[in-house]
Amino acid sequence: MAGISLPLRRLLGSRSILAQTAGYAIAGLSMAGPWLLTALHMQILGRLELSGISWKELQAFQSIVLYVYAASMLLTGVYQLVAARHLSDRIFVRDRDAVAPAYSAAALLSLLLHGAAAGVALLLLRPAPILALAELALFGAVGLVSSGMIYLGVLRSFPLILAAFAAGMAVAIAVSQVLAPALGLAGLVLGFAAGHGLIAAVFHSRLRTEFPSRQPWDFGLLRTAVRHPALAVVGVAAAGANWIDKMVFWSGPWSLRSDAGLRVCPLVDNGFFLASFTILPALIILFIRLEGSFHDKYARFFGSLRAGADLPTIRRSRADVVASFDATIVRIAVLQGMATLGAILLAPQLLLAFRQDWISFYVFRTACLGAYLQMLALAILLSSIHLALYRIALAVALLNLLAGAIGAWVTREAGPEYLGMGNVAAGALSLLVGYPSLRSVLANLERHTFMSQIGS
Repeated sequence: MAGISLPLRRLLGSRSILAQTAGYAIAGLSMAGPWLLTALHMQILGRLELSGISWKELQAFQSIVLYVYAASMLLTGVYQLVAARHLSDRIFVRDRDAVAPAYSAAALLSLLLHGAAAGVALLLLRPAPILALAELALFGAVGLVSSGMIYLGVLRSFPLILAAFAAGMAVAIAVSQVLAPALGLAGLVLGFAAGHGLIAAVFHSRLRTEFPSRQPWDFGLLRTAVRHPALAVVGVAAAGANWIDKMVFWSGPWSLRSDAGLRVCPLVDNGFFLASFTILPALIILFIRLEGSFHDKYARFFGSLRAGADLPTIRRSRADVVASFDATIVRIAVLQGMATLGAILLAPQLLLAFRQDWISFYVFRTACLGAYLQMLALAILLSSIHLALYRIALAVALLNLLAGAIGAWVTREAGPEYLGMGNVAAGALSLLVGYPSLRSVLANLERHTFMSQIGS
């Protein structure tokens, strides 16, 4: 819990409509900028009509990117929350010398995990040598980018992250235009890998320059993992919950095999991809509320405990934390609910604008509803992690993963008109279990915090 940056706090605290609008725009770009830029890259690449590149090769390229991102999220989930917790602990004690060595250790761990997974995948798929090299480069670069984003995210370097992605996607398009006509699919993958390589290099340079240290490595995140093993499980389960339904559909009767040898399900993938854009309001609210109001209230509450304040003061501070949490849930429920309803009502026009098949209309509507419930469940998950309530976070993440897998399989077998309902059920179930559990702890937060401090 590092809190939002001072410039953003000033914008959001201003009475000027223009300043507040700028603040919300910055918050949106901080949360979704890299994802939006990546999606923009894919759209531009599809409209360039590169010489010698067929539509099937573009589809194969998209399938490779889809699998690389999914696998990288799962692998990064192994250490993401652990690394963030370790870095936050070092920042809390003002140990700036540990930042760069900790990042180097995480980057090395990322390369080892991604390299091992890529090796297995290449042995199974057996692509052409040049394509295998390109896929290996892309997988490694995406892993390094993910590691850099963990540390720069904790350090609140969102402008740098956004600028690096803008430069990286521009380089990816330029390199793809040069290599694709000669190398085909491998050229597209190499171009995307080059863009991510630039992003990773910018991240590495910034961390090493801003936080110089004589120590090359710091594997303290492994000690943090031993102290908080639930964090690794939560990270993997949360990432898996995002992808498990797609994985089930990729093996279903409506899937097809791309020229890259990877199975995809455009009927589901396209609908869920478009629906993911509808959750931007919820992402902004989560970012501002959790890292702004919720962070401030909990810091004040924790500070009153450490200072030995009287019981009425502690209880007032706890009530402020509860009120901030409730306000966050209500705002997401209302504002994101309106955005979701608007997307569902405008679904025919939106799908027509994005050149989607009419049958995607049904998947898109269900996916929008599922995304809405998943964002509420995510608010519970992130709030639990912020408060170090790892058991609740673990229960929510595992329940979401298991319910998503079972729901996707059941709806896949039931028929195409039910596609996406498993994701809706998983989000609703996670919310119904997670909210009462977290709310119960918040009602006795002072006792829970005091006991957890004694236990540690």
